[in-house]
Amino acid sequence: MQTLKRLLICTLCTASAVSLQAQQAATDTVMADIARYDDITYLGNIATGSDNPTYISDIPAEQYSKIGVSYGIGKGGFHNIDESGDTRGLHVSAYGFKKLEKVAFEGGISYYNGAEDERKWKTTLYLDEKNPFILADTVNSNYALEKFTIDGRFSWQVLPVMRFGINAYYEVGVNSDEQDPRAEVKGMRFKINPGFDFKLSDKIHLGLTGGVRIFSEGTAYTCAVTATTYRYLLMSGLGTYYQQAGNSYQRDTKGMQWDASLQLVWKRPAAGNYLQIGVGSNSEKNTDGGTTRQFLGGEFSSDFLFIKERFQYKKGRSVHNIELAGKLQKNEGVWYDQKSVTTGGNTYWEVMNSSVKHKESAAEGSIAYRFDRLDGSYPSWSAGVKATFRYSDTYNYPDKYNMQYFTILADAYCTKHIAIKRSFLSLTLGGRYNTSVTSSISVDGLELADKYTYPIYWYITAPYYDIYGRAETKIAIRAKKLSSYIGLYVEASTEQYVGDIATYSGTHFNKVEGGVNFSF
Repeated sequence: MQTLKRLLICTLCTASAVSLQAQQAATDTVMADIARYDDITYLGNIATGSDNPTYISDIPAEQYSKIGVSYGIGKGGFHNIDESGDTRGLHVSAYGFKKLEKVAFEGGISYYNGAEDERKWKTTLYLDEKNPFILADTVNSNYALEKFTIDGRFSWQVLPVMRFGINAYYEVGVNSDEQDPRAEVKGMRFKINPGFDFKLSDKIHLGLTGGVRIFSEGTAYTCAVTATTYRYLLMSGLGTYYQQAGNSYQRDTKGMQWDASLQLVWKRPAAGNYLQIGVGSNSEKNTDGGTTRQFLGGEFSSDFLFIKERFQYKKGRSVHNIELAGKLQKNEGVWYDQKSVTTGGNTYWEVMNSSVKHKESAAEGSIAYRFDRLDGSYPSWSAGVKATFRYSDTYNYPDKYNMQYFTILADAYCTKHIAIKRSFLSLTLGGRYNTSVTSSISVDGLELADKYTYPIYWYITAPYYDIYGRAETKIAIRAKKLSSYIGLYVEASTEQYVGDIATYSGTHFNKVEGGVNFSF
């Protein structure tokens, strides 16, 4: 409190000593910083987006807040077989950043309420996307989706040569439908990771962070018409499955992930570099049947190594950024062979054997370049290109089914910022193209090959293009005690399939989103 009083007195004394013209210039700068917060954060902080929470201290702003509401819809036939072709949702969010003398705070809160119609084959919420042990049914259903997220982090200058910070993230969600068999999925994710930053010299910093994420998800199938029996497919990778049947079914999934990484930051007035190298591991286990007659629905594990690199160079009014990212991943799924045993009037599942059912080697990498042309301290226009590479080689045992692919996604965009007095208009136009360099699949004799496995393979390796655009305006609101902006935006995109697979021939997926926000 004493520190805040001193800061307030100092601010008042300084304000009384400057001229009216200087006050006007300062106000204009504050207004522009609010309108261009995303740009100044990216261009002014080489470590933007770091896993280490201490680097929020390097955001070149004193404070910023934003409240937003948006609504989006998506519709079309070009989508993965276990995703919806008719989506819509309302998103409400709030974000804030505040920097004091030795402490910086950043955090946000959001709520999403949406719908996913005509979806089947998957009833999961937060399960790892590489986990093959999915609980599924084959009935098209209309799902309602709700998610609530809260996150926060702080950074504290403990010593002149050391900073300490903590990042925390919490998310809960519910996904449900009202058609037999009625699935309701409730999930939760929570992550916390502390971080340190050590100042080795005026130009070099060394960071260290590591954390744990816990995850839980519960799925319950119920039926209003209890006389009807439904199939529940306990998927185990590439379309293989174990079948259960009845008018209800229950699954609980628990998981934990840890990760740790080092950051090396080098900064000079005209150049900077950020490097992060890390490792991690994730495990998830399914237990079906509730508290009685438990059935083990598969155990998934993943080990990964990741790297991020960003180099920035400034010359005159030009700013160049080059980014590299890569991730190597080994995924494994263990299945338990079980039989139903009755002893003393009690029936339970007994584990007879366990073996590796699913194995995947995966890699993902990207290279990106962004160019900004400055008008004063802010970009007048920006342009960027990016190429993303994905590789996967998956085997499913004991039949040795195999799927392999190597794809490239190319992306390019350009953004123009137009200043209209103290207000701004930003226009973005971009495009993407996805293609498969090489791919193969071998699932001969698999029951669900035509209904499930091939469609997933065709979608992952599909050639398609995507054209997208965005228009955003920020209208200045001048008040005596509050500098702020009202923002309005609309964005749209269309993905068009250009391959020769009959399932997707002539299909597309269109998305439109619009919103309003208030920043100050």
